[in-house]
Amino acid sequence: MRTREIDGDKIRQAREDAGLTQAKLAAILRIAPSTVGHWEIGNRSPVGANFRELCKTLRVTPAELTVDEPSATAA
Repeated sequence: MRTREIDGDKIRQAREDAGLTQAKLAAILRIAPSTVGHWEIGNRSPVGANFRELCKTLRVTPAELTVDEPSATAA
C-alpha cells in the first residue's frame, strides 16, 4: 500500500472553510495549536488517529487532504 503525502495548504483551506482557527481546531483535536501550524506549513503531517479525527472534524475525506498526483500526459 502506498502512502500519499499530506498537503498542508489543503489542511489550511479545509480548516478555513470549516470556519475554524488553528487554536479552535487544536482544542477540538486536543493537540497544541503549534501542531496545526506545523501541519499547514508542511513541517509535520498528521498520522493515525490524529489524521482520522482531523478529517472527521473538517468533514473531508483523507484523499481531499493529500497531494495531487501529476496527471499522465500522452507522448
